[in-house]
Amino acid sequence: MRWLLLLMVVSFGSLAAAQDQGYEFRLLRQNDPVSKPDSQQSRSLYDKIKYVGLGTEGFLSFGASFRAQYEYFKNEEFDFSPNKENGWYLQRWLWHAHLKINNHLRIFGEMGSSLIYGKEELAPVDRDKLYLNQLLLQYRWREFTFNIGRENLMLGSRRLIDLREGPNIRRAFDQVSIDWQKGPTAIKLFAGIPVIPEPGIFDNDFLHGRELLFGLYANRVKTGNFALDLYYHGTYYSSNTYANGEGREFRHSLGGRIWKNQGGWRFDNEAILQFGAFDERDILAWTVSFNIINQIDTRNAIGLKTELISGNTSDQRLGTFNPLYPRGAYFGRVARFG
Repeated sequence: MRWLLLLMVVSFGSLAAAQDQGYEFRLLRQNDPVSKPDSQQSRSLYDKIKYVGLGTEGFLSFGASFRAQYEYFKNEEFDFSPNKENGWYLQRWLWHAHLKINNHLRIFGEMGSSLIYGKEELAPVDRDKLYLNQLLLQYRWREFTFNIGRENLMLGSRRLIDLREGPNIRRAFDQVSIDWQKGPTAIKLFAGIPVIPEPGIFDNDFLHGRELLFGLYANRVKTGNFALDLYYHGTYYSSNTYANGEGREFRHSLGGRIWKNQGGWRFDNEAILQFGAFDERDILAWTVSFNIINQIDTRNAIGLKTELISGNTSDQRLGTFNPLYPRGAYFGRVARFG
């Protein structure tokens, strides 16, 4: 695939130029600040790729990112098998284009390639040779933004809804959403279906309907970066499996988060209640998380982080907490939960 190798070379050179010129990159590249250069003269090649003016309001921008990882595990599954060691190399490329037509209409597209070498038993999130990661159409009107398409989604602390940055393939949803923001208050209303990754070229499932996520997320940031989040997530699975059975699941998650990320005292505390139905049983599950830090001086801090999660208690009621679509590593890199 010569054209793929050429894209890699061009992307690597562009990223090096971007570092030299102080460009800012966001985790979701559609949120990168893209602005018209102060001067049209003496622009570098990277400047000309990063911003192509289209009329008085529009622009076309290109970008890319590359990530390489090497992972090594000894007795990954914590069983009693002796000398169970394994290591592998992962790499991920993401190329994107951002088209602003005018002050109301934007289109963002992102293509990915996630490869892995040296691993015998592949997980579904390890390899996808070539795929469409995002394709998003946005229309802005006053305080509203209407979105439709494929999108990486992350909400709040990303405890329940995250783009899954840790593994080699990010999580995407085919969804519609409406964002409203006025001053310090923002509300997002959304409904989507998760994209199931496949290892080949442009072979990922879409709109398969076996899972559905919908909900509302509200956030208000007050003076001093003190903030409050309130949210509801609804999830439907045509078939889900737990230790005590398999069946259809319709679950509701009500949550609240209070946090502050600046100043001497910082905290991020969250509580979630889940209810609904699994097969012929009711669901009642919950989690509470505390993360409190005291910044003693510029070099030293002391903190406490803990989390309580409900488990199953009987055959008549399902008490197992469902983390939905989380970032995964709740307690650290060895993510036995989530």
